Amino acid sequence: MIAILLLLTLAINGGLYVGTILHTAVETARFDQVLDLYQKLWG
Repeated sequence: MIAILLLLTLAINGGLYVGTILHTAVETARFDQVLDLYQKLWG
């Protein structure tokens, strides 16, 4: 029982960790695109 709960906890935390990394990557990519567009317009 405890092992199952531990695995669930690890799975949830791992999922959140991966989700956070993906979210950060998406935000970074968007920021890069905005910066690129800005440089094209004003560069």
